[in-house]
Amino acid sequence: MRGARFSRATDVPNTKGMDMARVSRVRRMFRNGRARRLREQSALSVRELAGMVGVDPSTLSRWERGETTPGVAGARAWVSAMERLGMRL
Repeated sequence: MRGARFSRATDVPNTKGMDMARVSRVRRMFRNGRARRLREQSALSVRELAGMVGVDPSTLSRWERGETTPGVAGARAWVSAMERLGMRL
């Protein structure tokens, strides 16, 4: 891949500078329920936050239930949405 940046630890392309350690932290937040609590604290519905993240509400719901985890792009979009809401991660 021309111009792609790679993480030394995993040799996986980095997307927009988000390192794999941060992606792992975001995924852990979904598994331990913190992501859902943050959404609830922001008083957003699954549908509203999913619209901000750019995913289907059922996808966000599966992430929050720990059934699946977001990929790099999904994690980046979720972090961006939460930061726009003023949430501290």
